[in-house]
Amino acid sequence: MNRKTRVALIAGHRYGQHLASSICQNMSHIDFTSAYILDPCRMIDYRGYESPLNVLKENNIPVKFFKEISELKDDDSLAFDADYTFVCGLRQIIPEKLVLKITKHSKMSPKPYSREHGLICFHPSDLPRGRGLSPVQWTIFSGERASAVSAFYIDFKGIDSGPIIKKDHFEILENYDAGDLHEIIGTKISNIFCSIVQNLVMRNIAFHNQEISPANSKTRPQFTLEDSWIDCRIASADNLCIAIRAFAKPYGGIHSLVDNRPINIFKAIRSDVELGDVEVGCTKNHHDSVFLKCIDGTVKLLDYIFLDK
Repeated sequence: MNRKTRVALIAGHRYGQHLASSICQNMSHIDFTSAYILDPCRMIDYRGYESPLNVLKENNIPVKFFKEISELKDDDSLAFDADYTFVCGLRQIIPEKLVLKITKHSKMSPKPYSREHGLICFHPSDLPRGRGLSPVQWTIFSGERASAVSAFYIDFKGIDSGPIIKKDHFEILENYDAGDLHEIIGTKISNIFCSIVQNLVMRNIAFHNQEISPANSKTRPQFTLEDSWIDCRIASADNLCIAIRAFAKPYGGIHSLVDNRPINIFKAIRSDVELGDVEVGCTKNHHDSVFLKCIDGTVKLLDYIFLDK
């Protein structure tokens, strides 16, 4: 081989900094040609944004922004000169025509990937289990105690259905919230990338098909902004704490009405403190802490902000 393997990045609203940093750290082995990054203005829609822009700027990587991935046009040479294009945190479907263009395949080809090139995506679940959207929230609401980050080739069969390249498993402790999982997942993405660098250098990425069955073929839907509204006047203490963990920073927290005031709650835990005659959905200060009364118990608020201040 008379040239370095060329690598590009398509980063959505999550894990872009983790992945971009790992690619840049290996630029002595590979050629990081370009990055196509979700426009920061979309952080409002996506309730958060992990920016890779500083690390890309420090390493002089050409960057182009998109609001919708379909904006990447046929004449955009920035994105089409890589052997492998890595995708992370993208809550959008890459159109088939664009996949073919990036991977230099034609519609006559049965698959848009090979050992030598393709679109490599990272998904935070043990695929094929957990295919679909909002994987962090589903992991917490489902009470899972173990998961994985799966690296796979994008194909045309369905969402997160392509052949597996590598997985990195991890345990989930009972009190983990979305922020904990976010950091673990970002680290696992970095680890997977670093573990396949030599395969990238040789342009020889091994893969195997997913074993999709009726039992694991369900694709999970996206949680919406409305799903982060929790009525503290009727929610149980346990369900409230689970929802708060699922939408913890950097996912924007839950919204509710407490003390008849709008509130954004980012972190809370169950408490044994009894609040007596306090109304459900109202709070009481106790030993410099704030406690919320639920229909069946008490929750201690650790990180929150009233929105009417």
